[in-house]
Amino acid sequence: MLSYGKAIKKIIQYVIENNIFLEDDKEIYVFGLTQMIRALLNIITIIFIGFCLVK
Repeated sequence: MLSYGKAIKKIIQYVIENNIFLEDDKEIYVFGLTQMIRALLNIITIIFIGFCLVK
């Protein structure tokens, strides 16, 4: 997991402690949040490259 892995786990643990998510599905939430961040980073990268290549 990349450097944001610890932050994701802390976020999920906070949400579980506040009874928003169930403890049983913790791994699923970590995976889903990780994938969402990766997709967001890809979109930001594509937009940045697009702005750099505009003539």
